[in-house]
Amino acid sequence: MKLNREKLIRQSFVLNNIDFIANLMLKTVIEQNYSKFTRKSYRNICQETGRTRGIIRDYKISRLVFRSLSDKGQIEGIRRASW
Repeated sequence: MKLNREKLIRQSFVLNNIDFIANLMLKTVIEQNYSKFTRKSYRNICQETGRTRGIIRDYKISRLVFRSLSDKGQIEGIRRASW
């Protein structure tokens, strides 16, 4: 009886450790593979309209908004060209 009980305790301890180690290994594999496929880039989006094309990076607005604001004189240092 006593031997069977000790044997069962040892087996359950070993099984628990194996499960723990397997879970750790699985988590590390998932994290490594996940980091390969995640994108770390972002899109330039106009702050006024949400447009994704024709963005002027310095001002973070689209060319259409930039043109309308510069025509009204609302952007400092920007004027329409005249020659």
